[in-house]
Amino acid sequence: MRAREPGHGTRDGRGRSRHARPRRRPRRRTLRTAGAVALALMVLAGGLAYWKLGAGLRTVDVNGLLGDRPSHRDGDGSVNILLMGSDTRGDGNGAYAGGADDGARSDTTVLLHVAAGRKRATAVSIPRDTVVDRPRCRTAEGRTVPGSAHEPFNYAFAYGGPACTVATVEHVTGLPVDHFAVLEFRGMAALTDAVGGVEVDVPDGIAPGYGVDLEPGKRRLDGRQAVAFLRLRHVGKDQSDLRRIERQQEFFSGFARAARSSAVLTRPDRLTELMDATGRAVVTDEELGSPSALVALAWKLRGLDPDRIRYLTPELEPDPDNPRAWVRFADSASGLWRSLR
Repeated sequence: MRAREPGHGTRDGRGRSRHARPRRRPRRRTLRTAGAVALALMVLAGGLAYWKLGAGLRTVDVNGLLGDRPSHRDGDGSVNILLMGSDTRGDGNGAYAGGADDGARSDTTVLLHVAAGRKRATAVSIPRDTVVDRPRCRTAEGRTVPGSAHEPFNYAFAYGGPACTVATVEHVTGLPVDHFAVLEFRGMAALTDAVGGVEVDVPDGIAPGYGVDLEPGKRRLDGRQAVAFLRLRHVGKDQSDLRRIERQQEFFSGFARAARSSAVLTRPDRLTELMDATGRAVVTDEELGSPSALVALAWKLRGLDPDRIRYLTPELEPDPDNPRAWVRFADSASGLWRSLR
């Protein structure tokens, strides 16, 4: 069944939405990812090149849309950043993927919790087919999306974009989301090319897709190849979404290493070029879209040690209503949210 509701948008975006299609049940396991490292590097780069990026970012005023929201207890000083990937085909993104411009979905969502001391962090991956209760929310266009009990997490982005995804994460975890960033295909391609490509281990059995044929083995991917690698699910017999997430995490780990070893983070000219290119393919919260806030966040994260970032996913179990396609958080997940709060 396809959703028929009109899609979400940013201040300069548009499109229709549909919900994510159910996938078969992924296996339970802890995910190891360096996506948070890549995010930290991006934020630091953005802070240094703010004079370019500040004018290019698209923003969504989540505070104005969602009303009352969770807050940090006693001003604990921690920072929570929600990362989302968008598969929109609009604004030039269709050149990196097949399919029609029929809205946007987010199959990659990571909540990065940076502790008060800014020396350690926890990156929590939220699988797309995890069943949750989605609260009522409003989209960037001001449209009200009714709440729903018991539906896959991915529906929040498909129905209501980043604002409804933020609302759902806050509802499920009880954690305040201080900032968010949505990255589109062309932004990911630009980042990959800017660091000189990213090395990954292409698995056996990966099928050609999106105009790219990747041979198995160690490969350095350019921007277009990177987008295809991040999106492909048809790999051998195991085509679960969690397996795709694992490959995405491997890519982001390679990206973090490439960014550190390249000169992109130390040369203002390359930073300016990079952020000017990616800024047009990024959507953030309104506060993060201002130059001063971007610099402030970059300053907060300057001491974050990549070796002290813990990567995980909450414990999952099959959902009784659709055990072959959906999962739900196990009871132990509530302990994870409490520990982060």
